Amino acid sequence: MLASSEATLLSARPLHVGWMLLDRSATTMPSLHEDYEADAQVSLMQLDLRHASHYMGLLLHADRLYERGREHSRKALALFEEERSSIEVAFGRTAAYAGENLAAADLCCHFYEAGARLFYLRLHPLTNIRWAEDAFAAARRCRDRRAESHCLGGLGVAYAAVGDFRRGMESLQKRLEIARGDGDREGEATTLGNMGTIHTKLGEARRAVACHEQQLSILRGLGRPQAELKILGNLANAYADLGEAKRAIEYNEQALLIARDLGDDYTEGALLGNLGMAYTLLSQMRRAVECYESALLIARQLGDRRSEAYALRNLGLAYAEMDDPRRAAVYHEQHLLMTQEMGDRYAEAEALYNLGSALYQSGQAARVIELGEQALKIDRETANRSGEGRDFGLLAGAYRIKGETAHAAKLYEQQLTVARELKDVRGEAIALSSLATLHLQLKDGSRAVALLEEAEAVFVRVGDRRSLGHNTSNLGYAYYLSGDLARAAECYDRCVAFAREASNHFGEAAMLVNKGTMLEELGEREGAVAAFADAFVIFEKLGAPEAADVRAQLDEWRAPSNS
Repeated sequence: MLASSEATLLSARPLHVGWMLLDRSATTMPSLHEDYEADAQVSLMQLDLRHASHYMGLLLHADRLYERGREHSRKALALFEEERSSIEVAFGRTAAYAGENLAAADLCCHFYEAGARLFYLRLHPLTNIRWAEDAFAAARRCRDRRAESHCLGGLGVAYAAVGDFRRGMESLQKRLEIARGDGDREGEATTLGNMGTIHTKLGEARRAVACHEQQLSILRGLGRPQAELKILGNLANAYADLGEAKRAIEYNEQALLIARDLGDDYTEGALLGNLGMAYTLLSQMRRAVECYESALLIARQLGDRRSEAYALRNLGLAYAEMDDPRRAAVYHEQHLLMTQEMGDRYAEAEALYNLGSALYQSGQAARVIELGEQALKIDRETANRSGEGRDFGLLAGAYRIKGETAHAAKLYEQQLTVARELKDVRGEAIALSSLATLHLQLKDGSRAVALLEEAEAVFVRVGDRRSLGHNTSNLGYAYYLSGDLARAAECYDRCVAFAREASNHFGEAAMLVNKGTMLEELGEREGAVAAFADAFVIFEKLGAPEAADVRAQLDEWRAPSNS
């Protein structure tokens, strides 16, 4: 199984988007033939713009269909795929003319606005960035602040989708300023939500909660239940990152009720994925798998390949968490194949990483290195520095289990350098914690303590309770290696509290065993027996095989010869 500090790298969250949209009051889709009346004098540019206007109307129609949910959403996605090539040509022509013609510039920015939601769902993230940049430039040429605001929102989400959170946040901050200046409350709420999602992905859970709570307050005042369900889902993610799994489940279940009432299958699938992650925090892996399987079924019914791939990914991570690397690898291989078929290089690199992580659990170091190097090559080609840092961590772990500790140390240092370069404080803490695992392996307790204490300060600051729990467990072992048994016992006592807070019963029992072991070495037999007795009760209730070993140790300690 991955070291706890490395396992935190596997978690991710989908980015929920609540796009501001154009007026969709029209009830019919325009006909291309109606736009092309016989006119021998019309210029080629005018013909191209008429062609683009038709496809903007088609996008408005598709988006209106999508909002109706269920089979309508499937029809909208199918319509987009059917007309994808024509849509790509149409947008390309408006963008090409936008620099020289104001009418073309106006059409370009509103074309992007009309299809923003479907572009996010269906375009490759790099294509979406390019289109949003073209549309933003066109909006500025037209001096259309509202269109600029929408394009900045699209840019922010698109940058976040490729892991460029700094540029994503910059775009969203600019959109927020425009929305507030124009009194656009709905735009303000949407932007706060997307900023909150980026804070979540950066591990800044408290900032995420603040953004989503502001967003929820605004949209409840506007009476927008569909937008409200997205906020509830995002709040659930933020509370999950704070380690408050029960609140995460509560918010997800509220959102699921709204999604099902609205017939919003796409959001229902995303929420089921998030609910599965919350159950993972509680170590209720069977329930997590049920959620992911339901999300996979919905994605396949919608024909939504991106969400299908994401559900396969989550199932792989779940089975890895259940110490079933063989089944985890099966799902990650399916995920990898889908990313390659879709040509999504960013997702392909992540799939290679996750497959490598599953094989790491099986000790297949050579294969892990092969996959890690493939992922690193793609991330370098796509300039995904965040992905590079992740890959360095995986490769370091593989070289560590091969015993090549010097090379592993260099790779962990590279992981740390990337996190610092990106100003990713949570990523920096994860890298420090991962580097500490190498020093734990080398039995260098004092160096491990220094690294883990530095990581601990960051996890406390950003409110990442789950990572803090993993880090504290490793810190306990580091103190043990350093001969400071009292502080080791104190760390394990804190880990027991973290596990209870998250209702992680297995983790609670495991930490009680560690605590009891430290107390026994300190000569505190009574405290050791009490800790092991509590652990035995929990393991027995869970039906865990560890109960037998704990019972045997208790019997030995309680035997008359040891009294």
